[in-house]
Amino acid sequence: MRKIIKSFELIFKECFLFFVFQFIFFILLYLFFIIIWPKEFYSVAHKTLFYSSSIISLLGVLSMLLVDEPTRKAVVSTIRIRGGIIFIRPILYGFFISLCFVFSIISLLAFLKVSTIKFSLFSFDFIPCTIILLIAAFVEEILFRGIVLNKLRSVPSATHANILFCTSIVFALMHIFNPYLNFLAFINLCLFSAIITELMFLYNNFYFVWSLHFSWNFFLGLVFGNPVSGFRLNSMFSQNISTDYYILSGGNFGIEGSVITSGLLFFCLIVLAKK
Repeated sequence: MRKIIKSFELIFKECFLFFVFQFIFFILLYLFFIIIWPKEFYSVAHKTLFYSSSIISLLGVLSMLLVDEPTRKAVVSTIRIRGGIIFIRPILYGFFISLCFVFSIISLLAFLKVSTIKFSLFSFDFIPCTIILLIAAFVEEILFRGIVLNKLRSVPSATHANILFCTSIVFALMHIFNPYLNFLAFINLCLFSAIITELMFLYNNFYFVWSLHFSWNFFLGLVFGNPVSGFRLNSMFSQNISTDYYILSGGNFGIEGSVITSGLLFFCLIVLAKK
């Protein structure tokens, strides 16, 4: 328990500026919309939150890099391209794996008649949403698999299990202001983070985990029309989710709050842990 507490202390100490940026921004944003547009809170504030939170997160990470040279060196080492053009291969692997996972879950929900999918016209939000998803995945992976993971690896008392546990909890806490977050969704976010961290341990390839993270959100939200961690985006396909099977569909939070996703993520984590 003492080692876990020290790991948490190290994470919050290392990411203090980032969390300050995030906390102040979210509080001010929510207060602004509650006071100014209380009736439009969910429709306006959530869309504003989706577009602006990634930019604020990026500014938070940049502030950390500007004031701390060791952190800057760790990030440069993490994102350094190795093997020339071959680095494209893990990016393609990340896309393919995410597509298979998301398609499998969406298809299962459709088969169980929990949701229905139909094609919709191309949306002008597609390109800006793609850029925002790229930035969000990049920032979160730089923060957790670049800065935090490298820092914890340098601490002798931080065991493999401690690193997985602590980074996963903090990763999920970063999404605490997301709309419609519930307990099962929080657990799934922890499992997702643990899998990404385990993949970084195994393959030590930033572009692989960044691609996996981004493409999960991309296929989930912009292709199949499922909410991305509570945010519904304009997508290629529209998806109607039955409210009678909340535990299966994840409800308004999306399949990241589904028990089906829980089982799949837990199974993948067990498989990776045995490698």
